[in-house]
Amino acid sequence: MSRFYVSKDQVEGNSILITGKEAHHILNVMRLKRLDKVAAFDGTGKEYTGFISQIGSRTITVEIVETRVPPNLMAVRTTLMQAIPKKEKMGYIVEKATELGVNHIMPVMTARTIVDWDEKKKAAAVTRWQKIAVEASKQCGRVDIPEIEAVEDFGGMVKSAGDYDLALIAALDAAAAPLKDALRERTLLPPSVMQGRDRNGNMKKNLPSEEVIKERPFVIS
Repeated sequence: MSRFYVSKDQVEGNSILITGKEAHHILNVMRLKRLDKVAAFDGTGKEYTGFISQIGSRTITVEIVETRVPPNLMAVRTTLMQAIPKKEKMGYIVEKATELGVNHIMPVMTARTIVDWDEKKKAAAVTRWQKIAVEASKQCGRVDIPEIEAVEDFGGMVKSAGDYDLALIAALDAAAAPLKDALRERTLLPPSVMQGRDRNGNMKKNLPSEEVIKERPFVIS
């Protein structure tokens, strides 16, 4: 069964109006016909199954037969704060993070980030990554879509991380806890933030020094 993305505004009552690129894909690429069964999701956690009831020159109407909402969708919400790598690697990271179930992705410009973008290029990159997240959700069967947040600098990331119940950083450090141990202790830890380390695993001295900042490094074992 073919699966497509629609915005929640395209869903009205028991029907879905598909337009734009998705309609073009259905008509001219997939070459689906009237009464063909399809599935669609709106990115909010709802998935619809139904059949094509009407075909226009540039629009398709789907009659909804069933609406599904996974019961455990909101059990755990995860944010990935990711330093932007060079070339097109960030798109690959967004794709795989989407497949793994990450809810939010915050791209971060750090001292070692190679790309040097103005605000216009940052916004264009976020738009491109959001499209990648939509396509990845379609392919892997997710019913929601991770939100790609605006590009932040390191200081902005630190402030945001303080709002989470638990924040972790992967670190090459003998004192770092195995990930399973860090997660096991999560109910005992205060909100924490991630602090940066150099390539040798040493803490960088030029980071924000507010007393509220706490780190919880972990190693994957």
